Amino acid sequence: MLKSQMRDFYNNVIYLNERYNVDYNEISKFTHININKLRKMSETVNELSKEEISSLIDYYNFFINKEKNSIGNVQEQILPLNYDEIFYPNIDKFLTERRLRIFSRNLCNAFKIKGVSPRAFSIEYKFSAKTIYDFIHCQRMPPMKSLIRIAALLDTNIDSLLSEDKNSCNNRIMKIVADCPYDKMQELVTFTEKMANAFSEDFQLQLWK
Repeated sequence: MLKSQMRDFYNNVIYLNERYNVDYNEISKFTHININKLRKMSETVNELSKEEISSLIDYYNFFINKEKNSIGNVQEQILPLNYDEIFYPNIDKFLTERRLRIFSRNLCNAFKIKGVSPRAFSIEYKFSAKTIYDFIHCQRMPPMKSLIRIAALLDTNIDSLLSEDKNSCNNRIMKIVADCPYDKMQELVTFTEKMANAFSEDFQLQLWK
């Protein structure tokens, strides 16, 4: 693990601890991670094993899921963490942006399934065009009352509009990267670049046929 990743990881742990009002004693009790390891995270790079980090993420996800059920304002909710996301800089900003992207994608899919354009939808159901534009372009989330109404009008449900497809190609690729041993990472990158270039070249040839 890179030092920069470990620093971001440590900063994210501090943020999550403050958000859920927990300390290392509680974390150690529930994750069975040695408390001295937890306290030294800021000083060392490979102090925690992958299994321990996964256990730590599961611990935070307990609070995230609990909060999801208790907070009515979708704007304030954050999605459960994946392994790789705990190492992102500014995790709060990252998770907010991810939630916006997921909602935007699912909303666009719901429009397609319903067979209605965003503009026609806004006119028929008296949403401002700017509001629908913001939702589609990841500018903001609707309040819960509007979200319930949108889901009903599109013959879908809230979970479908907010949930992330765990089987999507992007998530599967991210899991492969997260599970790859660090000493094999360069080989994975090189192989992936070769495959991407091959696909791109094949696509270009198809265009000119």
